[in-house]
Amino acid sequence: MPSVFRPVLRHRIAASALALLAVVGCEDPNPGQVGVVQQVQVVIPTLTVRPGWVVIATARPLDADGRLVEIPATWRTLTPALLSVDQSGEILALAPGLGIVEAVAGGVTGRLEIPLVNPPVTLIRIPNDTIRLTVPGSPILVSAAAFDSEGDEVVGAQLIWSSEAARIATVSGVGLVAPAALGMTSITAALDGVAVTRSVLVTAAASANAPVVSQVSTATILPGVPFTIRGERFGASVGSNTVAVDGLPATVTAATATELTAVLSASGIPCLATRDVAVQVTTAGGVGAGSARLQVAPQRTLAVGEALILPSASASACNELADGAGRYVLAVQHGGRALGAGTIGLTLEGRAGA
Repeated sequence: MPSVFRPVLRHRIAASALALLAVVGCEDPNPGQVGVVQQVQVVIPTLTVRPGWVVIATARPLDADGRLVEIPATWRTLTPALLSVDQSGEILALAPGLGIVEAVAGGVTGRLEIPLVNPPVTLIRIPNDTIRLTVPGSPILVSAAAFDSEGDEVVGAQLIWSSEAARIATVSGVGLVAPAALGMTSITAALDGVAVTRSVLVTAAASANAPVVSQVSTATILPGVPFTIRGERFGASVGSNTVAVDGLPATVTAATATELTAVLSASGIPCLATRDVAVQVTTAGGVGAGSARLQVAPQRTLAVGEALILPSASASACNELADGAGRYVLAVQHGGRALGAGTIGLTLEGRAGA
């Protein structure tokens, strides 16, 4: 009886590509008897199956002489997360991996391991332009679909998710985006060298008792330098207020109902470009939002032809070149004969290179 291959997705399979995969089953308790099942072969018409496809498997009960015994088989899957099988032998591939099906006939079991393999991804689509969250607030599951070169969806594609700034919003391995602090960041879904990125905006949830931020005293917040936040409905004690700047925790050193003094730590802060950021004040009444400019890196200004030598690791760890048109040459000098086994990482305008 021929095997039947029926794809759910568009697929073309050449006759020359057909193959029989078989696994010999357990021995029968009465070996050698004609008409008694000694082994069960399980066959499908292709070497691999793509998730989303349906393929019809055939069970072939054989006696000691290798002749087909005409009895029905019972089917089961040992990997239900990867594939399903009904009692007609119809297998539905669900996700990439190594699927296993078994057919039982005449008390003998035949087993087949089926590689479930997706083609390379050439396109990833995320419907959201900007993902909007609130603090406090619930996470949002972002739907993403991957497609192959023919435009068919890649079922069960295991996308790799990442967040540019987990201090603002995190993303799980299935695309669940959760708010962490006020601000703007982005998430990326990637696979097979293809990536798509979406912005994430986290704002304060509306609350009648939330603090109100009306002013940040300094034009630019610098790590290690105290700054003042003015507004309303702050906690009257230091411990009743939590302050964050671009998701970075700040230590509150003084507090009244209308004014807070806080300071960002001078250590442990990522290298960030100077920009406008959210200032977050959290009390028992809710979350208040303000804005300020944050500068983390020392700003360097070079005239044409001028050079700047950064003599230590700490001095070269994070620097910001002044705005303006121009090209720069970066050189790494080493006094030894060998650089060693380590690598030097440079990040320019958010693009990393070795």
